[in-house]
Amino acid sequence: MKRLWLRAAIIAAAVVLTLTVIPFCISGAVYSAVFARRFQTAEHLKFYVDDFEGLTEERMTFESKGRTLQGYLYSRKDLDAKGVVVICHGFGGGGCNQYMDSADFFVRNGFYTFMFDATGNDLSEGSGTCGIPQYTIDLDAAISFIKQDERIGQLPVMLFGHSMGGFSACNVLNLRDDIASVAEIAGFCESTDMIAREGEQAAGKISLILMPYVKLFETLAFGENVSGDVIPALKNSDCTVMVIHSADDATVPIEYGYDKLYKEFGGDDRFTFVRYEDRGHSYADISDEAREYLKKYNDEYKAFCGEGDPSPEMKERFLKDNLDRTVWAGALDKELYGRIAEMFKAAAEKKG
Repeated sequence: MKRLWLRAAIIAAAVVLTLTVIPFCISGAVYSAVFARRFQTAEHLKFYVDDFEGLTEERMTFESKGRTLQGYLYSRKDLDAKGVVVICHGFGGGGCNQYMDSADFFVRNGFYTFMFDATGNDLSEGSGTCGIPQYTIDLDAAISFIKQDERIGQLPVMLFGHSMGGFSACNVLNLRDDIASVAEIAGFCESTDMIAREGEQAAGKISLILMPYVKLFETLAFGENVSGDVIPALKNSDCTVMVIHSADDATVPIEYGYDKLYKEFGGDDRFTFVRYEDRGHSYADISDEAREYLKKYNDEYKAFCGEGDPSPEMKERFLKDNLDRTVWAGALDKELYGRIAEMFKAAAEKKG
């Protein structure tokens, strides 16, 4: 009888290990590996302050969970600021550098603009990015930091985010109630959405079996507040929100963000929805003319690279000789950004 009980206990323990502990450990190891690398802004995506006449940049650092992060405050001479816009960059392309054209637009429209490199990006500390919720934690720290600045600390805060930054701009509403307005481009609603998508593309639907364990690992690592769905956060907020997405986005499919939010908030006056059909992911906020130019430029760059891998010096020479920086720095869709700026101005006046 004792042998039977012992055998049953061993079998039960094996089942528990097979169904819980082992999948959890595998999920944790995979999750940590995915977010273990650092990112630097690619040379061809970089902007420089000199690209934007009259724009000034002040660099400053702040702390987030024991790491020193690099921040950038943008302004112009004699700026009569209505508020401060915090720009949240996307995942995998490096830090905030590639969004300086957006910063210039908001500054020209009467806002201080603050950007920062998230953990593991460009000039910020971190051996890796840690995970998508880490960006929400970093964003919360960035907002708290600027709230302490004598020049801008009392101004209404607006958030502008792209992709992962769009998720975080909404997700940080789980942590704070002092945001006046949010504009997000190509964002998603749950932090594990993109992990599920990447896993399914790499290993098929069988990978989805691990998602509950991935979610549990992420929640234990970061806390429930920053690892959840943005919809409850948006429901509990009173800020105005603009959701922008393109139906052909292959990086963050529109059903991961826009469609979910439209279903939930389509009849809510606080929300504005902007849907495009053919702008993709990275170019969702630039003009048709600029998109055509950049497509042609990218085709020429691919032809230059060919089947080989040109040296960094050759790539830099190609960029210098072929990229029209005036077009590159002026590519934004001014009509779209004008709508965002008007929403921000209205929110700032209401808060003011």
